[in-house]
Amino acid sequence: MFALLALLFVSSCSKEWTDINQNPNAATAGSMTADLIVPQAMSATAARNITSYGFLGNWLGFWSPSGSFSANSEESSYNITTNFGAGLWSNYFDNIYDFEFAQQKATASKQGFYVGICKIMKVFNYQQLMDLYGNVPYSEALKGTEIIRPKYDKAQDVYDDLVKQIDAAQADIKGSSVSDNINITAADIMFKGDKTKWYQFSNTLKLRILMHQSEMTGRDAYIKAEIAKIVAQGSGFLPSGLDAAVNPGYIDTKPNPYWASYGFTQTGGEANSFFRANNYSMNILKNNKDPRLGYIYKLSSGDKVYKGIDYGLPPILANGSSLTSNIGGADAPGSAAKGLAKGYSADAWLITSTESLFLQAEAIQRGWLTGTAKTAYNNAVTESFKWLNVVNAATEATTYLTQPDNANTNWDLATNKLSLIMNQKYMAMNGVNHLEAWTDYRRTDIPNNLPLSVAPARTSTKIPVRLLYPQREYDINKESVLAQGTINQFDSRLFWDIK
Repeated sequence: MFALLALLFVSSCSKEWTDINQNPNAATAGSMTADLIVPQAMSATAARNITSYGFLGNWLGFWSPSGSFSANSEESSYNITTNFGAGLWSNYFDNIYDFEFAQQKATASKQGFYVGICKIMKVFNYQQLMDLYGNVPYSEALKGTEIIRPKYDKAQDVYDDLVKQIDAAQADIKGSSVSDNINITAADIMFKGDKTKWYQFSNTLKLRILMHQSEMTGRDAYIKAEIAKIVAQGSGFLPSGLDAAVNPGYIDTKPNPYWASYGFTQTGGEANSFFRANNYSMNILKNNKDPRLGYIYKLSSGDKVYKGIDYGLPPILANGSSLTSNIGGADAPGSAAKGLAKGYSADAWLITSTESLFLQAEAIQRGWLTGTAKTAYNNAVTESFKWLNVVNAATEATTYLTQPDNANTNWDLATNKLSLIMNQKYMAMNGVNHLEAWTDYRRTDIPNNLPLSVAPARTSTKIPVRLLYPQREYDINKESVLAQGTINQFDSRLFWDIK
């Protein structure tokens, strides 16, 4: 990154000496404003959130490469290196800096709503970044040439500060007039300048951060107190029917990123021929008589059956792309509203209403939020049905939840209520948020029977619990990253993963 910046600096300087023509319409740091930066930064956050974690879908038993392709040997063996997923690190920091720069601009122009939005979006990004890597540069990050080799902060300390940043962001939004924030209703491609919805989103984000620490010793009082502050704030969480999702105006030629990755091309062909259903999740759906089967996966295009694959198998014709179930739900462009891939013009989500309701159900079951756990659980599962646009969603969900012989769905029959909530959340996150499902698995060990890759090169008896710091950090920020000690993808657990 620093080499690139130096190169750009040199080239811009040399061009300045030789060029006499200047483009008055060219964007410069001085001409950029928050309303110009925030929409593209939000779009980038959402695109990464819904399209960058296929490898986690494979590890978690949601997806698997079709038999028409060879699996990535590094990924399927779990023997990842410092180059595996390295683009995520740089993508996060690039995105975070966009919001930091926009926040600086908004602060200078006294546009508090934009300041609050940027703070919340930085929290969202930092939380995910730490759930991948643990300790990261934070207090000394984003300083440009002032600090070019930032230290790493303890993830626990950053997590605690993120909660404070949400409080500060809400205060910024509350104290700011919409009219004082130029073009906010258009530039805010998430909530169109609706303060209440920003409170609900940030409250849900805070609840996610708190629930990630659920298994840590000595955090109960802190978590309960912070949840009480959310309740006292009064806006609540993302309710049924409301996602934190962006839409800059997706059209068929510039579609929703999920549709572009897993839906259909402009000519009607399937956009994805690589990822297919994993046998593990598909069998759970079948065994539980789950109506969401056809909304999470598709019938095979060849012989029209639901067929999955074990992750790590070598490519074989019998598991080819046309003979196994694609993901996304919609079987043709005309059925775009069905399932995960809802159409080229659909919103791109950050946190869904389904996740919000499951977070609340878990908090209630743990005694940290008031309410009836059974009702909260039933509502969360029903919301998953509604979110996927299952036909007669409420009725189908009720039938599913009241199966007289199924302790995997029926609250009254389950002996471990928390396990029931987390197993159902796991399935609701299938194709929706693999990073959150991975975090839930690491902190609770639920599901407790995830299948391991069957790749011959696998030597581990467990899936990775983190990513390794990218090689570029060892190249350009060596002292800071080496201070984190020897990092291993199987044993260097994150602070909230206490198993």
